[in-house]
Amino acid sequence: MDIDPRKLDRFRREHLDAYAVLGDATRLCFTDRSVDLGLCVALSHHLSERQLPCLFRELARVVCDRLVFLDAVECRSSWISRFLWWLDDGAFPRRAEVLLAAIGAHFAIEHVEEYRVYHRYVLCIARPRDVSNHRQAEEERGSDDAV
Repeated sequence: MDIDPRKLDRFRREHLDAYAVLGDATRLCFTDRSVDLGLCVALSHHLSERQLPCLFRELARVVCDRLVFLDAVECRSSWISRFLWWLDDGAFPRRAEVLLAAIGAHFAIEHVEEYRVYHRYVLCIARPRDVSNHRQAEEERGSDDAV
């Protein structure tokens, strides 16, 4: 899935037998629990602070087994990392702790690894929390906000 039709066209040319879906990861077009394994790679740094929680809420809604998340994380102490972020189109680099907290709001984190290849990266494997509990909690928060 990608929001950029040009990237999907290139993907389709290179992978003739693969599926490609044009869409917004913060508003997934899949039904609840319809995806066995969610794979989210190099996406979160392209999403605003408002969009990031929507991504993980939607992934938790559609994923029935596990999420595999991988992205580069902010590392201000590395000049190479700062330079690569300067080159990247993603405007929202985040620390690993911030990403893990956002994931943990909707998923039970099972495994985390961090490694470095120029950038510092975080790899996370997680299971979705119960979707019905999330919806109920959101509804309760919504009613609290209205008071």
